[in-house]
Amino acid sequence: MPLEIDRVDPEGTGYAAGLRVGDRVVAANDHIVRDPLEWRYVIADEFVRIEVDRDGETFVLGVEKGFDDSLGVYLKGPRFRKCNNRCIFCFIDQNPRGVRKPLRFKDEDFRLSFLYGNYVTLTNTSQDDLDRIIEQRLTPIYVSVHATEPDLRRRLLGNPRAPEVLPIMRYLADGGIEMHAQIVLMPGINDGENLERTVDDLAELHPSVGSVCLVPVGLTKHRQRLPRLRPVAPEQAAALIRWQRRAQRQFRERFGVRFVYLSDEFYLLAGKGVPSLRFYEGFPQVGNGVGMVRQFLEAFRKGLSPLVRSFGLSRHERLTIDLVTATLPARFLLDMVRRVNDEVRGLKIIPHVVVNERYGEGITVSGLLCGRDIENRLKRDGLSGEAVLLPPNVVNDDMLLLDDVHVEELQEHLGLPVVIGAHDLTASIRMVRDRLRGHERRTLRPLPVIEERPPVKTMRAV
Repeated sequence: MPLEIDRVDPEGTGYAAGLRVGDRVVAANDHIVRDPLEWRYVIADEFVRIEVDRDGETFVLGVEKGFDDSLGVYLKGPRFRKCNNRCIFCFIDQNPRGVRKPLRFKDEDFRLSFLYGNYVTLTNTSQDDLDRIIEQRLTPIYVSVHATEPDLRRRLLGNPRAPEVLPIMRYLADGGIEMHAQIVLMPGINDGENLERTVDDLAELHPSVGSVCLVPVGLTKHRQRLPRLRPVAPEQAAALIRWQRRAQRQFRERFGVRFVYLSDEFYLLAGKGVPSLRFYEGFPQVGNGVGMVRQFLEAFRKGLSPLVRSFGLSRHERLTIDLVTATLPARFLLDMVRRVNDEVRGLKIIPHVVVNERYGEGITVSGLLCGRDIENRLKRDGLSGEAVLLPPNVVNDDMLLLDDVHVEELQEHLGLPVVIGAHDLTASIRMVRDRLRGHERRTLRPLPVIEERPPVKTMRAV
């Protein structure tokens, strides 16, 4: 079906050429346009011949444009493809009842992989799709592999007709497409020898496969009538860290890069510090939680001194913030909070570690916290600050948490301003300060006047 024009910039080349909202694009340069991504590809020339359907009448527009000119025309996209698998570990199948429809949708679309880094299994990708990926240079692509042994992979995907993944990846590699692979690790199923085989098979496609990352399986309390799976235990996480070191030494000798990485959860589960910036070699899979903690720590390291020097509180002002976090990030965040409280004059952060009651205590990341759990925890702990600071990944673009609680509703129930922070603690603190200074009903509370005394000299612990 021709795609409908959703928006036209009145200052753009497309508007000047006569394109309008509601027109349907039949083809561009004799190329049928299947989605907005393909539209961007086919209009890259300096002259575009666009076939348009307007109210049932078809006509052709010729447009001269600059090579990088997008015409200011935006098309409505088609529906994204649904996943054709029944993965035994699928998180969407573990949602509680009653979640909104988008949270129940399983996408499996190579276009989303290219645009947003979504992981795809390539089980519903046709030969035409593969040729399009190569022709239009939709690179990189992010692939959920989990296992390369065909029967095991079909079992993991719950799809007895799933094609073998290695020939597909090899075809894309021969076409010049870069890929990054993901393995959701399930103890006793795709670890051990199966993991070794999977990583070795993927290494044969290097450098087209630029990296492989391991993430621990996420298990909620809503797994009725689903296969029994075990979470990754701390001792298993520690063993995987040791295995990763050995594997990386070999890959650095072969390729000059580490190639295989563990997501941050493994380090936190094992009680280990996360590696340095150099370790992550450009952060090829940071969106999958590989090195995200290190980036957060580095942002704090760089931002703390400027915060101490110029936070902007007057001598007799103070600011107290109720900060929300989850159980896993609390393992490194609480030390950062203590440093802020010790070093920034007039500022006090009160952390509240929220246990995930909605999905179960085994879900420990902040991005899966729900509004009711946050509200209940804060009310049990008691609120002491002028504002509540939430992690940035707890809400969607509509400011809704996973249980459909809107930020404004949470704010009303708590009786305090709620600020959505950034992936940087010091920047988030400044966001709270700026929000309160513009708030009509609340100001920063004055510090109590304390009689000044000469400083006491103390010995500094080494």
